[in-house]
Amino acid sequence: MKQDYWLNKWKTLDIRFNQSSPHPKLLQYFTPRPRTKVMVPLCGKSIDLLWLRSQGHEIVGIELSQIACESFFFEHALSFEKFNHGDCILYQSDGISIWCGDFFRVPPLAWKDCTFVYDRAGMVALPEDLRILYTQHLIRNFVGDNKQILLIAVEYQQGKVAGPPFSVMESEVKDRFQSNFMITKLETNSDNSLSDRADKFGAIEVNETVYWLVQK
Repeated sequence: MKQDYWLNKWKTLDIRFNQSSPHPKLLQYFTPRPRTKVMVPLCGKSIDLLWLRSQGHEIVGIELSQIACESFFFEHALSFEKFNHGDCILYQSDGISIWCGDFFRVPPLAWKDCTFVYDRAGMVALPEDLRILYTQHLIRNFVGDNKQILLIAVEYQQGKVAGPPFSVMESEVKDRFQSNFMITKLETNSDNSLSDRADKFGAIEVNETVYWLVQK
């Protein structure tokens, strides 16, 4: 999937994937947590960032679209500064930094001191070939003692529809992460968040699965 696809989504405001309230599984499994530095890949303008900051965490996001980055700060009346870092732009506000650019070209500095990754819209946004590269890049940059990941994936019968969101099965999560992380599947439930996408998902069963990963 080419970057132009997502850039055009934000340009045309075709962003039904954006949620107006924090993800319920984030609230369920991340409350309470000791204060930490959380990386949120492919974050868009997610309200989850604001909720995480409200819990005392320091947030680092990575997002391709400049429209998404600036919309996040403007819509929540957050002052920010912009800095150029090579091919990327760094948006910095109180407790929240967002790196705007290609996920694979954001400098390693972005990952410094991050102890947690919250992935709700990373893996499911990418087709399989890019998911392989995505997880390899994440694991390569996210190293150290007691690193943890809260991963929320969607599952549906392959071949029924074309993503995004793409189906990420449990077998794939194990294939990608089990060499580096201990994986706990917390729950699987019907995914009602796609109920407004009847044109695409109305005829198939879609489940949402939540995983907790702890670095070995």
